[in-house]
Amino acid sequence: MNKKILKILIILGIIALLIYLIWLIFIPKPSPLENNIPTSTSNVAPSGVTSSENQEGGISPTSTSSLTTTTYPILTKISDHNVLNYWFDSTSKKIKYIAYDGTAWDTVSLPNQELSSQNINGIKHIIPFNDGSKVLISYLTNPNSNNQKWIIYNSQDDSLTPLPESIVNATWGAKNSEIFAIIKNNNNFSLASIDLNKDLLLPNILLKNFNPLDAILKFVPPSSLYIIDRPSELIPSGMMVLDTKKLTLIQILKKQNGLFIQPTENGDLVFYSKGLTLHILNLSTLNTTPIPISTVANKCDLNANASSSNIFCFGTDFVIDYPLSIDNYLQKAIYSVDTLYNYDTKSYNTNSLLISNTKIVPPIDATEVKVIEGQVYFINRYDNALYRLTLPQE
Repeated sequence: MNKKILKILIILGIIALLIYLIWLIFIPKPSPLENNIPTSTSNVAPSGVTSSENQEGGISPTSTSSLTTTTYPILTKISDHNVLNYWFDSTSKKIKYIAYDGTAWDTVSLPNQELSSQNINGIKHIIPFNDGSKVLISYLTNPNSNNQKWIIYNSQDDSLTPLPESIVNATWGAKNSEIFAIIKNNNNFSLASIDLNKDLLLPNILLKNFNPLDAILKFVPPSSLYIIDRPSELIPSGMMVLDTKKLTLIQILKKQNGLFIQPTENGDLVFYSKGLTLHILNLSTLNTTPIPISTVANKCDLNANASSSNIFCFGTDFVIDYPLSIDNYLQKAIYSVDTLYNYDTKSYNTNSLLISNTKIVPPIDATEVKVIEGQVYFINRYDNALYRLTLPQE
């Protein structure tokens, strides 16, 4: 009886061995690539949250394929100093900025690299040329007066060049060797152009008795000079366009209290808002389009243009301690909590991309918004730092 059981066990063992050998021969083995397929995705979101936490704050993974991890918007603080304004230097391909003390820095790494150590107190205006090669800077000579001087920072060699003290207001011309300026002579003010390549920076007077002294000036080739009143609830503001060849002046936006006007970098679009109602004006067609985003004019992409299919804007939800007015906002008596939207100029739809002030994303009150080489840059008014937002690739 024991011999029969032993024979049966031996036969069963031989059958099991044959089955195993057949499985090794005929069943395909997994390839090394398949062995490396991740069983879970854990891409890190801006504040270190993983995919299990991605629903809060509007950050959601974008699936690509079974062989790639999910992606998130990545928010990065790229400045370690308080930022007044920044620009993209197209020659060096670097983002550079002016800090509160007037020093210049680039954002290639943290800590940032200092480009100019010259302190400039009381900076009032920072106006980069459109390719970032030079920057106009004005500063107050006395904190108790409105007297200001103008200098040029050169991004190529980090030098500073003073401009004539008669300049009251200025902006770039068509080239980085030309400016348009309001010149003071005794108590008279004139609009002039100045060729910076000449040894003597003598103004070429275009108009006498030119008095919008504190207006925002922006030249758009071939011959349009925008004259934009600074926003105020108390004093009406509007926008005029001066033809610098014909010397004709046209009122484009009528003066209104609380009107906030912000032209784009190339000048073919103008964002303007009254309260939290936003519009875009196309300067080529003079068509106005309402944008269904509750916000103010300085929270949209300054690099947008008339051919843009998408426009990025931060929508606002104000934290109210003072009455809601443009004056209180600009004076930082009130702050907003922003959501980044993508506005489709063809379908007129909006899509939220990033919600701030959540467990994932810190509070954002964005200004000086620019899309540069596919990434969204802005200054956050909460900490005056410069941020870069990298959006998921479709």
